[in-house]
Amino acid sequence: MSLYEATKAEYYTEKQMCDICLFLKNYVFGYTMIMGYNSNYIEKKVYELSNKVYRFHTVDVLIEIKQTLMQYYPSYDDFENAFSNMGFSNKNKKYRNSNNRKRMYYLFKEIEEYAQETTGALQRTEIPKIPIDAIREAKGRLLSIMKKGIEMEEINPRLPLSVNGIPEAKNTLRIMETAPVVIVVLNTNGKSPFVQLDVDDRFTEMNDILSIGASIENMLLKAEELNIGTLWIGNTCFAYQELMEYIGVTAELVGAIALGYKAETPAMRPRKKIEDIIVYFD
Repeated sequence: MSLYEATKAEYYTEKQMCDICLFLKNYVFGYTMIMGYNSNYIEKKVYELSNKVYRFHTVDVLIEIKQTLMQYYPSYDDFENAFSNMGFSNKNKKYRNSNNRKRMYYLFKEIEEYAQETTGALQRTEIPKIPIDAIREAKGRLLSIMKKGIEMEEINPRLPLSVNGIPEAKNTLRIMETAPVVIVVLNTNGKSPFVQLDVDDRFTEMNDILSIGASIENMLLKAEELNIGTLWIGNTCFAYQELMEYIGVTAELVGAIALGYKAETPAMRPRKKIEDIIVYFD
């Protein structure tokens, strides 16, 4: 309805409206044919974006629709495979209809244009690249702050029950110094561990940390696939306040990840037996 109202109000040229309507029609058709398992979600997304066309009536909204939806679209290769495997299959009644085949053919041709158009737009707004020297400098400052924090923890411990972990933290710091890249991991919804939380905030923090842990694991698995060594670091806790003061944001410091090409491949650490860590309840 919003597209109709926008056309009626003449917020856009006829060519602009024909272009966006054709895109949405082909997009929904193609997505449903190839990725039908999530089509309800996409139809809802299309509806939400279409409402913006009437509410804001700027050309940027038309560009946003394509950019947003193309993130969910299958890759060009996936589309090509689906076209080859399904579009000419006589076993599937849905694709015997010549009109469907013809429509899929034109959609197949247009999808590459849409992908190139949205990719180009995204490239024009990409985050500027940071010079490698600036990254090294920033890492050096960060680790210098961490070193001072660990030294202060030795003199005046804020985690008195964990002081035995300081030697390991120093070793971790040495590894971080040799790694070309260090990623600091923050929970932007979290609060300092030195602040008392109520029950609601505690449960929220637990769920956030689980999600962050899963994200870090995915990063580490991808790094391993690329033959990049990683170290998942938790003992930033010994310099927590110094690091957060330096970083200068309101968040919870979860830890860090060091990445670099491997100098060695250590043996796998011993693992507990599965029966020692799982308890079954009747």
